[in-house]
Amino acid sequence: MAASWAHLGRTHPHQIWWAQAEGLLALSWLHNRTGDLKYARLLQQTINFITTNLEDETYGEWYWQCGPAGCPLPFPGPEGGPDFAATVKGTAGKASYHTGRALLRLVQTGY
Repeated sequence: MAASWAHLGRTHPHQIWWAQAEGLLALSWLHNRTGDLKYARLLQQTINFITTNLEDETYGEWYWQCGPAGCPLPFPGPEGGPDFAATVKGTAGKASYHTGRALLRLVQTGY
């Protein structure tokens, strides 16, 4: 998976759900404002990354973070543990706000 990020110029090995969601918002806004197809391509690449790596197709929601070894990575902090990220999609520190807002924006703009 880390190799698939190289073409995007990624330097951090972990991809966090909220940064991907905010990236969707930014890229859709840039494409709508400029009409530049590079933003549409980057938006599609981000959507592909999310659906391939972050999305839990069985139970819904997104995993909190992926790393080079795959998804999900254990959630840090006192509530975390090796199996925590695989079973829980929300905590006091991970709500569906970013995900819901980004997906609503994509629907509103026709993506």
